[in-house]
Amino acid sequence: MLPTSISQSNQLALDEVIARLALHDAIDGVLLMGSTGQNTVGPASDYDLVVVLSSQPEPIALLHTPIDQRLAEVYFFSTDTLDQIADERNSAQGGALPSAGDQVALYTWLQTGRITFDRNGRLARVQQHLRAADWFVPASDAQRYAIWFGHNYNLQHTKWVARSADPLYQREVDIRLLFTVNFLFCDYFHIRGLPWQGSKAAMRWLEQHDPAYLTLFHSLLDATNRIDKLAIYEQLVPLTLAPVGQVLSDQQSAVNFAPDSTFEPAMIERGLAFLESLLTIAPVS
Repeated sequence: MLPTSISQSNQLALDEVIARLALHDAIDGVLLMGSTGQNTVGPASDYDLVVVLSSQPEPIALLHTPIDQRLAEVYFFSTDTLDQIADERNSAQGGALPSAGDQVALYTWLQTGRITFDRNGRLARVQQHLRAADWFVPASDAQRYAIWFGHNYNLQHTKWVARSADPLYQREVDIRLLFTVNFLFCDYFHIRGLPWQGSKAAMRWLEQHDPAYLTLFHSLLDATNRIDKLAIYEQLVPLTLAPVGQVLSDQQSAVNFAPDSTFEPAMIERGLAFLESLLTIAPVS
């Protein structure tokens, strides 16, 4: 069995946890995010904290623990990370599926969170900098093209697998829809150069700016059978990719490129031409 523990934090109020953290020499600052920072915690809300460490004996990035019998996520960052942000040596780029503690999330937390402890004023300096700076870098052309290619591939592959009557293949369709729909929802924002700030914030944004897309997406989540889900997914893909390009037909080809390549739009036509050149040499009779 892997080791776990039952922390005393489960029996402590959030204010007491923060007070105890502030007494530790390794803690440089504490910031509260989301509903925690806005004092709008509801029955289903968790606690979200950023803890800034001046020293870090173990490379801990995220602590999952209850605080006062409420789920809590505690993210750890070093003072060096915050100093790099304040010194404008870092910027946050969108265009990849966000993960816990990614750059865009961290910058958003630091910009909008509520500081509850700041030993050396570091959090305040970083927050002031981010509120004044244009720190978000939208997805690059290469990332947008990779997103376009990936969703075209996922759509065509899922439709192809769905042709089979084999129950195993049909279950593969179910599995593919689970992860492709998740990527699709996030990439709606990446492909439009918008920062991803979590699913709840995404739904609030769509309510204001694209309610038809949100309604269609909700209908996919609510669909109870595979045929309906796949049909709605086919409608969502072109709506998601519209700012970049069309959806491939069953007869069209597309090409993607190595992640470390220097992308330029002309590469697409050259890549397709290269594909054709591989097939134009007639075999020797």
